[in-house]
Amino acid sequence: MQQRLSLNKPTQDKESETGPVTFLSGEQYRVCSGVKPLTRRRKKRFVIKRTVVSLASIELHPIRICTKNKLVHITNHMSVTEMFSHIQGFLGADQDVREDIRKVVQLLEQAAREILTVLQSVHQPSGFKEIPSKCARARELFCTVKTHIADLKTKFPAEQYYRFQEHWRFVLQRLAFLVTFVVYLESETLVTREAAAQILGIEVVREKGFHLDVEDYLAGVLIMASELSRLAVNSVTAGDYTRPLRISNFINELDSGFRLLNLKNDPLRKRYDGLKYDVKKIEEVVYDLSIRGLAKEAESAGDK
Repeated sequence: MQQRLSLNKPTQDKESETGPVTFLSGEQYRVCSGVKPLTRRRKKRFVIKRTVVSLASIELHPIRICTKNKLVHITNHMSVTEMFSHIQGFLGADQDVREDIRKVVQLLEQAAREILTVLQSVHQPSGFKEIPSKCARARELFCTVKTHIADLKTKFPAEQYYRFQEHWRFVLQRLAFLVTFVVYLESETLVTREAAAQILGIEVVREKGFHLDVEDYLAGVLIMASELSRLAVNSVTAGDYTRPLRISNFINELDSGFRLLNLKNDPLRKRYDGLKYDVKKIEEVVYDLSIRGLAKEAESAGDK
């Protein structure tokens, strides 16, 4: 019978989960193992000369590795070569899923570049008059984005969203920026997260599948703030002196809202640190308009 020895326990037999165990007292263990009794001088130099301990048999349970389309079943009866062959099959299936995701993400990136190209024309001197038509064109391109995202949803299991999120997180933040910029150009307001998700054709609640995270939405808003600081400068070049004042009020409200958030030391916090430079840049534009008297003329013209 296989036994396991333990120190400083009264002698008794006990059935454990792994088999019968015999406990020996300290004196019985020293007699069994051939160790002399301890003295005060030898307590610090105590060494067990001979120990006989046998472990009960351990049952090995099968290992299961789940992939998208199949279940890899590895048992303890397989050889090392067979086990690694099954693992290679799992890794190969995972790489196939990632490759399918990359192809769809590339299409999303291409659609995002097309929308950005359309919106970049508003920075031209003649582009301010074409803002409504440019926003309408961007809305049409968002329909293409919806189609690609619907295709992306079918490339991986819904419960493994965060496993593959790094493939589309950057482009999703870019799309969130484009949505917020289009809505601002249309109404000069901040789009909500729910409305942005609806334009992109995705969910807001995590449990419903492919969704827009709060961090990705806020990252898109911060990118829009940088774009508005550029728009304020180009507005003055185009002779629109009222728009920088409106942009300044909007950015200040945005900055006040972000100050309410307790952002940790993460990429979002680093991006938020750049917002103060955007605020400063817009304030310099407003200051130049004020000292030249153009801000008052713009306000009086707007009242008329």
